[in-house]
Amino acid sequence: MKNICILPWISIDRNRTRSSDKISLTPCCLYESRKAHSKIDDYWNDPETVALRQSLLAGERPEGCRLCWENEDKGIKSLRQSVNEGRLENYKARFKSTNLIDQPIQVKYTAGIECNLACRMCLPNLSSKVAKVWDMIGKESLAHADDILNHSEYILRNRKHIEYIDITGGEPFYHKKVKNLLQALVESNDNEHISLHIVTNATRIDDHTIELLKQFKDVVLSISMEGVDGIQEYIRPGCDWQVLIKNIKKLQDNLFSLQVVSTISVLNIIHLEELERWCHENNLYWAQPGMIDNPSVLSPHNLPFQLHDLVPARYKKYISKGMTEDPVGFIKDLDKYWNTDITKHMPEWHIVFDNLHWKNKDQLVAMNETAKSYVG
Repeated sequence: MKNICILPWISIDRNRTRSSDKISLTPCCLYESRKAHSKIDDYWNDPETVALRQSLLAGERPEGCRLCWENEDKGIKSLRQSVNEGRLENYKARFKSTNLIDQPIQVKYTAGIECNLACRMCLPNLSSKVAKVWDMIGKESLAHADDILNHSEYILRNRKHIEYIDITGGEPFYHKKVKNLLQALVESNDNEHISLHIVTNATRIDDHTIELLKQFKDVVLSISMEGVDGIQEYIRPGCDWQVLIKNIKKLQDNLFSLQVVSTISVLNIIHLEELERWCHENNLYWAQPGMIDNPSVLSPHNLPFQLHDLVPARYKKYISKGMTEDPVGFIKDLDKYWNTDITKHMPEWHIVFDNLHWKNKDQLVAMNETAKSYVG
């Protein structure tokens, strides 16, 4: 079972369909469904879902799973591989059937798009503050994601069978309904068999939240970080570095499992190794960073090639595709809105803004040498 993935047998998530902006239930956040599914009970044994399971058992590479295959072909660890490491052995007995009686044991809960930050590489359908920024700078926005996974009723109705809940936002701890759901699970005594995985920017952690989380079987917090100090604050407007590291220390003191997750973009690809070193120095697990797909203008392959020589060797594979869009205009629009300057935190970008054109390869090489002096 070379290409097997456990997720279609155990998990409910969501993603956009292949041919539209409609949101569908899926086995993971990367799977591209052919049609939109909105009800868990209908989706779980829908013909498309059953066919997906059959295809994986046959060792095929289903088209909807293309993002994992593309990563694996590039030598990048995929979501499929990561999840199989922790789940495959425990639940492989489910492979006996492709039409399942057993309910999903891993459920995604999406709190909504409300967020206290306006991250530059985020999308307006995922963050209320980003939606406001895009509107102000005149950038075309995607429709807000339907809250098809804002289904606390389903979770509470099936709480005896659920073992894992993945919680995302917006910012989960910005929402009272997240705390209300967790409190309800505690009051029904189901907290003892449920593990939580929460993606958070870790800027809204208080003592009540910590005490609530400590009552669950296991808690893994994925802390979204894009850089160290000023780079983090620049990429994630609204983030206070000192508040963030104070909250991380508080979570560590309470023995939660923490990992740092990053989104590789043109904004941070040159400096990711600095963040990785910071994580190791502060006893934080550095998770495999994911590559941004949207907004595509910030995808790492669109890094201006004046800066290519500054990309660490291990990340060169992310820029191999070559530019398809120019990120300079978008970066300038966001800097104008926030009254910021990317070169203050990443001075190597001077080489892009000051030398937008070059005559020959020798000039480009000279520009790269100048850029190297900025990042040391």
